[in-house]
Amino acid sequence: MASHWATVAKFWNEYIPKENAHTITFDDGVHHNPSNELKPNIEAHGGGLTNISKAFEAFEAYLETCSANESLTAIFISDGQDNNLSTLESRCKKLRGNFKGNYLNFLCLGVQSGFPTFLSMYLREKYHTGDATIPAIFLIEYASEKAFFNKFESMKPYF
Repeated sequence: MASHWATVAKFWNEYIPKENAHTITFDDGVHHNPSNELKPNIEAHGGGLTNISKAFEAFEAYLETCSANESLTAIFISDGQDNNLSTLESRCKKLRGNFKGNYLNFLCLGVQSGFPTFLSMYLREKYHTGDATIPAIFLIEYASEKAFFNKFESMKPYF
């Protein structure tokens, strides 16, 4: 994600509502971002190795704090790279998912053509209970400023 981070941060800061938001960034650890603003330098948010399942463990801990009748929207942005892709699926199977049954719109923005689509499908199955018209993945096959603009515009109605 490092090569695309500044663009992700720009569009995140432009499009994502800051109120009633909880932003989690991740590398090999998890970083909660109370300002809900992303800095253009990935190192400000970690930027080392990547452990996707740890990010979702933190997301599930956040879900614990939400009431069961609260409507939520989760936006997962990733290039799909992980410290150990060969064990990613088995690690994700240990996640509890949307265990309280919240109305949850789960959006996945996959960055680059190498994004493992099984990941977006699996995470959607685990978490999404919301609007059935939301695509399982918003995929940017070839990253560019225009591609990010188009995908954020496509996701905007669901924020």
